[in-house]
Amino acid sequence: MTSLIQSVVRLAQQTFSKQVNEESLGRLRSLFFNLTARDVDFKGDLLEDKKCGLKGPTIHVHIYEDDHQSISIFGIREGKKIPLHDHPDMYGIIKVIRGAIKIKSFTKLSVKEVSAAPKEILSKVSWRQKHLLLPTVMTGEKIVTTENEPCILYPTDNNIHEVTSIEGLSAFVDLLSPPYQEGERDCHFYSVLGSAFDPKLNLTVTWLLEVDSPASYWCDNIPYTGPPV
Repeated sequence: MTSLIQSVVRLAQQTFSKQVNEESLGRLRSLFFNLTARDVDFKGDLLEDKKCGLKGPTIHVHIYEDDHQSISIFGIREGKKIPLHDHPDMYGIIKVIRGAIKIKSFTKLSVKEVSAAPKEILSKVSWRQKHLLLPTVMTGEKIVTTENEPCILYPTDNNIHEVTSIEGLSAFVDLLSPPYQEGERDCHFYSVLGSAFDPKLNLTVTWLLEVDSPASYWCDNIPYTGPPV
């Protein structure tokens, strides 16, 4: 009998091996909604126990990867976060399987679209960092639980986000397509410098600065013990 996670992997392969459209993405999202901690054998209670020996703020469980997708589980301890980061030219689907998370999302703006960075933003960076500035618009901040539908990020929209656990050891299944690839689709981290009204676009622009991976963020990697995929 095919397990639910096997069905997810197969449908994701079908979805992302050709031109993606809202209909096919919707079918995958609907199937993804059914995922629970039991379907991937995520033992949150054991991992939350200090006796388990894990000390990292986050836990990573690799489930599967091919040319079209990667699927993992991320566990985040209460009050900890996966810092603000991007997913270059990638789709992403998140389904919470334990606890509750807060997701803060941003959409990248073209430098050609926006006005020049204002003085109050430029005063916070050195001249060597100016090329690391990124104009964005904040697209939302929401709390997501196991009862909510999966969240989707697109190659452009909502592509930059920060994920914080607000209820014990929270966990979610994370699907990315295509997978990160060193030198081609690298993950970049950011800090928020501030926001300023842009008269050219008639909206508030939030300026980010690309930074190194924060020292406070690292993962304990543990093996996947769920159904084979």
